[in-house]
Amino acid sequence: MKAMKTVKLITLTLKNFKGVPLFEFNPDGKNATIRGQNRKGKTSIGDGFRDLLFGKNMKGETDFARQPLDERGQKIHHLETLEEAVITIDGMEVRLKRVFKETWLKKKGLLTGHTTDYWIDGVGVQKKRWDRWMSDLINEEIFKIVTLPGYFNSKNLKDKEDKNKAPWRVRRDILFNLPPDKVSDEDIINSDPKLVSLPEILGSRSVDDQKKALKASIKLTEARRDRIEPGIEELIKTIDLGFEAKNLPAIEAYIKHIDAKIEKVRDNTELAGYRKQLANAQVKLSEAQADIRVAAYDEEQKSAGKVFKLKSEIRGFNREIGESQIDIDTWGKTIKENEESMAGLRISFTQEAAKSPQYDEICPTCSQPLPKDQIEATRARFASLQAETLTDINQKGKELKADCDDHKILIRETTHSMNNSKQSVTGLEMNLKGLEKDSEVVAPKYPKHIEKLQSDILVLQSRIEAGPKSDTTELEAERREEQKKLAALDAAEKTKDRIEELKQEEKNLSATIEGMESQLSLMNRFIVTKAHALEDKINACFELVHWKLFNILVNGEVEECCIPMVDGSTELSNSEKINVGLDAIQTLSRHYNFWGPVWIDEAQGITAPMAIESQIFRLLVDKDCPHMEVEID
Repeated sequence: MKAMKTVKLITLTLKNFKGVPLFEFNPDGKNATIRGQNRKGKTSIGDGFRDLLFGKNMKGETDFARQPLDERGQKIHHLETLEEAVITIDGMEVRLKRVFKETWLKKKGLLTGHTTDYWIDGVGVQKKRWDRWMSDLINEEIFKIVTLPGYFNSKNLKDKEDKNKAPWRVRRDILFNLPPDKVSDEDIINSDPKLVSLPEILGSRSVDDQKKALKASIKLTEARRDRIEPGIEELIKTIDLGFEAKNLPAIEAYIKHIDAKIEKVRDNTELAGYRKQLANAQVKLSEAQADIRVAAYDEEQKSAGKVFKLKSEIRGFNREIGESQIDIDTWGKTIKENEESMAGLRISFTQEAAKSPQYDEICPTCSQPLPKDQIEATRARFASLQAETLTDINQKGKELKADCDDHKILIRETTHSMNNSKQSVTGLEMNLKGLEKDSEVVAPKYPKHIEKLQSDILVLQSRIEAGPKSDTTELEAERREEQKKLAALDAAEKTKDRIEELKQEEKNLSATIEGMESQLSLMNRFIVTKAHALEDKINACFELVHWKLFNILVNGEVEECCIPMVDGSTELSNSEKINVGLDAIQTLSRHYNFWGPVWIDEAQGITAPMAIESQIFRLLVDKDCPHMEVEID
């Protein structure tokens, strides 16, 4: 386990910093209160300490006005801005100093820029050495979390992140890592008997991946089911007989009755044979035409399903191609940036290697030669720092080159995969064009057996017309009408059978959808159960605040969030916001094993701040204090 590290502020000196000409703050490791009227420099004290360490104010800004301004708001030039502090790290004192000054072109008197110099325990160091020392002390983001109460206590603003607040997803991830004993999926499943079938449903997939797959399957199945009802309606229209339907045996019996009457009227057996053949041919023609209508509908539905599937596959490949191209472009930019950084490192290496130690051999106080061992120690310290800097530059160069090589391999592999996807899209688009062309509406072409029936009917009608006339016209006309009814009834029965098949298919698809939705519901139950378990474990780490990490929607879905609550309310007073921040600092300082000085700005909003183990500085607005006053607890 990482050892606890405690940092306390002993002294802080600011000179020519913002609106503060000179200020010496000596809390000596204790808590303190700084009070004063507005715009008297209270916040500047906290800004100065943060700027000393990380080159930023308490808002996280690097480009802010450090230099003092005159009464017209113009910078006062030719002044050095000094930030110096003595801190203790686990009781050991360290002196830190930063000086910000202007650089001028002496001959022309032009301002050319600014420089910043750094000292650690009186020894001048380069910025890289300073930054590494600070990084070894504490990560800057963690330092903000454990020293600024307002940084970790904001609401969940998904569409408007504030740089003065930790992003809600970052806060959420940090909170998830707090509980010492994690919540496993197996624990959640074992805690609820209704979840016992979930592992079998998931297989090798995660819950999120399986949910995505199920939702996609439900969408496709619903689209297939929704195409059935319009098809049924179209088939129903085709079975409108236009007459009062009788049962099939009654029609057949009535046709035999008519035939008997016709036979009595005619005694010409040859014509009777032609008429019988004609009637049979007309029945067969009606049946064949009905079969074609049903087959055409089935083919149309089958073709539509193939088109939908091809388009879905094309969209999937195009999405992968787009994502691959974004990755390639990003990796290309990374390679370019790395190569530029390596070029800069080569220059820095050359410059650093060319440096020689600069030091005084004469004491500036007594004008006597410095001891030889002190001179040698200075030389050794310079050589050590120089060797460390060169090693650091060389190591970074190697890391950048390795990173470039890795990204080039990724680009080659991804480009190859993307080209394969493009070829797949080309092939699928050709198949799609062919399928759409085949499904275009064309003039119906009847099969040969129907053409033959039509031809046979024409021949039989011609023979009957050429035969001797008899007074059976009305009977034959009546018989033809009954034959049409018979054919219509037969076609209607086949259509009804097809309708029943489609209804059953619709029912089966609905049952499939219901089953998948049941699985989704089970996964949502798992997520909700896990959400509550996680919230319970995380909130057990805090004294005051309760974190709402999940929002259960009406449809059972779970929406991620990160909202601080006190006594069940998300609407917090200023006092509650500060105490929520202190509660978070207390827990997170233990988590990160680091205690640092806490700055409570606008602390007049709270009379009883929560007691925590960190050193605390309260910055209060007090209209009765025309100048800043410091009270040491």
